[in-house]
Amino acid sequence: MRVEDSPTDVTASRCGTARGRTVGRQIWGALLAAVTMAGSIVIPLAPSVAAGDASPWFDDELGYVKLRDKGLDGSGVTIAIAETGVDLNSPDLQGADIEFVPMSDECLPMREASKSAVDLDGATYQESVAHGTQVATMIVGQGGDGRIQGVAPKAKLLVMEQPFALTPSSSGWPSDCDEMVVLGGGRMMEAEKRGADIMSMSRLGPTQPSSYQNAYWQMRGKALITGAGNDGNVSAESAGLPGVVSVTASKPGAAATNWAAAGEGLTVAAPGEKLTLREADGKLVSNGAGTSFSSPIVAGTLALGHQRWPDATYHQLIHSLTETASNGGRQSSELGFGVIDPVAFIDNDPMQYPDEPITYPGTANDDPQWDVVRELCDGFADESTMAYPEHYKVDAGVDPEAVRWLPQVAKDEGWLGMAPNAGVWGNGSDTSSDKETAATPAQPAGFPTLAVVGIAAGVIVVLALIAVLVLIVVLARRKNRTAPAGPPQQYPPHQFAPNQQRQESGGQPKQG
Repeated sequence: MRVEDSPTDVTASRCGTARGRTVGRQIWGALLAAVTMAGSIVIPLAPSVAAGDASPWFDDELGYVKLRDKGLDGSGVTIAIAETGVDLNSPDLQGADIEFVPMSDECLPMREASKSAVDLDGATYQESVAHGTQVATMIVGQGGDGRIQGVAPKAKLLVMEQPFALTPSSSGWPSDCDEMVVLGGGRMMEAEKRGADIMSMSRLGPTQPSSYQNAYWQMRGKALITGAGNDGNVSAESAGLPGVVSVTASKPGAAATNWAAAGEGLTVAAPGEKLTLREADGKLVSNGAGTSFSSPIVAGTLALGHQRWPDATYHQLIHSLTETASNGGRQSSELGFGVIDPVAFIDNDPMQYPDEPITYPGTANDDPQWDVVRELCDGFADESTMAYPEHYKVDAGVDPEAVRWLPQVAKDEGWLGMAPNAGVWGNGSDTSSDKETAATPAQPAGFPTLAVVGIAAGVIVVLALIAVLVLIVVLARRKNRTAPAGPPQQYPPHQFAPNQQRQESGGQPKQG
């Protein structure tokens, strides 16, 4: 387990209480608007769960025990999550391969300021770190007597630190901290540089990746998973974007809950109710709920799929995941393509499916013409709003050598290498005249010298006209485009996760 200044002081308060208060939403304030946990609800047992009873119900019901018996444990796959922190002293994580990735040096001072802050729901920094620990445990929990078992215990986990409860206008926000690099999309770009294959998001709001960042992620051949929300509607901003796996919660018996997300843009369902979780004080609790935990379960399951089928792309693996889910390849608004079936997924050859991102025709985030991909190839999006990805530059586009997927139309029309400054990549996309020219054939005797000069001048004029026309087309296209990617401009209304309602709710999950 590797640690880079990881916050581990998570003993001050509990993630849930008998009244049902929980980590809930992470709210940065007016500028960043509502940042919500995709779900983090726990109801403590009295007494706490006995040692030896920590195995999750879905370990047997969905067949993860059988998969581990076959040696499938996520080895060789790197998964990233974006959270306030993680308690590396948690018993469930001892022996796990975890790297805590702190915020940049410019942003790091806000961590201390966050420790005394509360969000608009009254949740504390310590509770938020406990949420990150619970999310991490769903993936790499080591199991054993009294310890919670994760679905991919041998995967490498990157925990990308994000701020808690502060906004750029807060007194504790460092003046030189760029908020774009600590949003979810920014942390995803940093995770790419550290080798992440899969990104799992358990927070909603502006911490979600933008359409440009997601398109870049898909072009890089990686997987993006997000919890869909807990208020009965799909409220994850990235849900419905091409390639994104939006996850709702299921309960034992492969059944839908009465509170989790439902609607357009939903991909699959995964366990998210009656979960065993560990609170900040170390006690095991039962009946935890939320799509915050469904998302990392799907991420871990994809890691198992990659381990079993290493030659398959993540696009193919996601198609296999949906085709083997409980709805038999049919999509519904309640469960998407259904509750995941890990055993059927592992047994099903994903190479039979196209290497294309899953799409959601007719939804708000649908991009049938792949306009966002085209604009990335053109280098249209600003690097700062893209959060400085490793293989992208404004006006140069995406490095062709780093691209793992393109839509067919991009291949047919040659989008790669058409950006104004594509030559900076130095890998064959440069169309400048520094390449060696073919030898000029000998001229017939008596061929007029002036004619040769005239022909050469004519060729130069034609080439110049072509260059001008190309520039006009590019500028005209950019004039009609939308603004570069940035934080979402509108955010979902205030929402409560299940069991996060006020005292009068009686501690019961909110009806979806």
